[in-house]
Parts: sequence; C-alpha cells; structure tokens
Amino acid sequence: MILARRICGAVVVLTLLAGCAGTDNTAGVSAGTPAPATRSDALIPGLAENGVGARLDAEDRRALAEAERRALEDAGPNRPVPWTNPRSGHFGQVLAGPSYFVNDRNCRDYAHTITIDGQAETLRGTACRDAEGVWRNAG
Repeated sequence: MILARRICGAVVVLTLLAGCAGTDNTAGVSAGTPAPATRSDALIPGLAENGVGARLDAEDRRALAEAERRALEDAGPNRPVPWTNPRSGHFGQVLAGPSYFVNDRNCRDYAHTITIDGQAETLRGTACRDAEGVWRNAG
C-alpha cells in the first residue's frame, strides 16, 4: 500500500512536471521478477545548475533519465546507453560501471556524456539501490 501511494504521488508530480506529456518511465523487467520502483529524474546532483545541464529541456531530461535507468538496471558494465532528442538536437550517453556492494546495497558508478551544440561534457556520479529498489544518488 505504501509503495502504491508513492507511485501514485510520483505519477502526479511527473504529470505536473511533464505537462501531461504521457511518457511511460516504467522499468522493463522479465516475467516473474518484481518490478523495481523507478524514478524519472536524473540522479546527477545539481544537473539543473550545471553548465550543460542547465540547457537541457524537459524532453532532454526524460530521455537522459530513461537512458540512465537502462544503464543502471539493464546494461552490462561499461556498455554505453545512448539517448537523443531529435527536436532539440541534444544527445548523449550513459555508461555504468560494474556493480559492487556497500552496506548490503547494490551500487554502480556512472558517467553521463551530454552533447549540446557540439560541446560535450561528462558528469559522474554513484547510484545505489535502496530497499525499495530505487536507484538513488549515493553522494
């Protein structure tokens, strides 16, 4: 019940933030596996204040966050997960390192390379999965 409330709350917030864009940010998991909770915003702290991050629009952020989720959740170590926004022309990739454990939590270091107007910037972070299955910034 608590998880359902959190998901409903997240859906309301996402709907307000996305202007009812109708995107689906649920995780794709195999049958028989409980679906982990997801988040739709990128994990990198201060992304909005960052030079290149401040120039990302809502559609860029959704594409980046989905690539981040896929990199952390599904991609093998050091396998780039690309994203692109044809409307803005912005693109990038997320690269997650191997999993490791800290205090019984699954963690992965990751790097975003974001390219805007030919200018590439790489931002790094560490994410750990919490008890509810949500990847959270470890910093």
